[in-house]
Amino acid sequence: MRIDLGQLSVQGLLLELPGSQTAPQDKRVRIDSAEQLRGVFVQTAAGFQLSNVVCPRLVLSKLDWLFGTLGLRADQAAQLTGLVVEAGTTSGELELELRLSGLAATLELSVGNLRIVAQVEGQGVLLQSGPAVGLLRAEHAVFSALQVRTASFSVALPSLKVEGLLVDWSGDDFRLEASKLEGGELTLEQAGTKLRGTGLKVAGLRVLGASVQAAQASLARLDVAAELPAPAPVDSSLERATPASGDEAAPAIFDYELLNGLAGYLNVDVAVDLAVPIIGRRRATHELRIALEDGALDYRELENNLARLEDSLLDFSVRDGALVLERGLPLISTRGRGKPIVIWDLRADDLALAEDRRVRLAVLPKARLAASSGQSEPPPPPDPQEESSSAFRLRHLSLQDIDAALRLASTGSGQGALRELTFASLTVQGTVHHDPEGPKREGRIRAALSDLRTTLTALPLGTQQVGTAVEVASVRDIDVTFEDVRPRRASAVFEGIVLRSLSLTS
Repeated sequence: MRIDLGQLSVQGLLLELPGSQTAPQDKRVRIDSAEQLRGVFVQTAAGFQLSNVVCPRLVLSKLDWLFGTLGLRADQAAQLTGLVVEAGTTSGELELELRLSGLAATLELSVGNLRIVAQVEGQGVLLQSGPAVGLLRAEHAVFSALQVRTASFSVALPSLKVEGLLVDWSGDDFRLEASKLEGGELTLEQAGTKLRGTGLKVAGLRVLGASVQAAQASLARLDVAAELPAPAPVDSSLERATPASGDEAAPAIFDYELLNGLAGYLNVDVAVDLAVPIIGRRRATHELRIALEDGALDYRELENNLARLEDSLLDFSVRDGALVLERGLPLISTRGRGKPIVIWDLRADDLALAEDRRVRLAVLPKARLAASSGQSEPPPPPDPQEESSSAFRLRHLSLQDIDAALRLASTGSGQGALRELTFASLTVQGTVHHDPEGPKREGRIRAALSDLRTTLTALPLGTQQVGTAVEVASVRDIDVTFEDVRPRRASAVFEGIVLRSLSLTS
């Protein structure tokens, strides 16, 4: 059978096509009106063929179509202009190529658990669907009232302009590309976290499966508010486990050598309440006033900041090529001859610095506990029978009146996932408490940051890794609320965010 349409105007036409083995869902299209529709329809024993189908203007009232793994729905009037269609069946499988000069519709697109709903105005649209191809292109598109939802998060944008859009579901992985995106506002919500941004711009976006790449992404402003969940409980058997021989250690996230350019000051009153042998209880406040220059501090000044009893018992000294925190005797000078407690082994340049009473912050995390053999030994597991009122025990700890003003200059590239880090100014104020034995107290930290620059390489983020060069003009109104030492709520305002060479990979 052959039907040749010269010029046909129709209204209320319902088209239903049965599904196939690869796409079993029925396909439905209801045409409200079509003007000057023409084309050729041929029916044979092998299937049908639509060719040279052209329609200057067509209005749909319903669309429900599954293109492989991509579903497309429209339940309101959709206007199609400059329609050109080629379609047919081969071995029971539908092959379709559709071109539009213009599209105006409210559409719902679904791929797996991803749902996208928006009012769409598009130009230069191409749709190809078949057993070996699934492709959607648009030269230009404007999405209004855009909503993107998955099982774990939702994104809303009042308006998003897209150029060079490509959606490809032909292969094993869903692919989405866009040469340029611009959005005035966006809102993202995920598990107690809400982000509100303005001035979104993205260039060179490419999404392949769970991997995301972008040449550049920027936001004029981003407001962040988050309820922070409690950390997952740690399996003590896993905590005690040691890596098997030959296993590679996890790569470091932060290289402390990046702190070599840190300067400024950190002031904090450390209030401590200890249960101790003999005297029973020791309460003290250590008024630490730490000045930093070139990432180093004066350890003797730090020692002098301790309360009188601790200052009389604890000394820093340089001995045997190391910086040593040792226990001495009150009223008697035993510096350099006391009992070692903590040891920092020093290379030649750090040893020379230590002789001048200074130590770099990058050295401090490399401490080891002193042992009678002079080697580092792990502490034995606690014996519950020995835990009594006569043992050392922390009752309360407070970091009070925190006041810091810092800047970080570039010192080259680090070796961790955080390769570079600089900022012009960081200010911090607040108080945090730790109460192992009593009711948990609330703490609070406020901070502000300016001219942040950093480079991330394979930084772990959940089950994925992120890499990008980051610039942030300012982060203000940073406000973190603590329950004991655990952050519970956080908020901040980011301004002037730029991400370059962004990649998010599994």
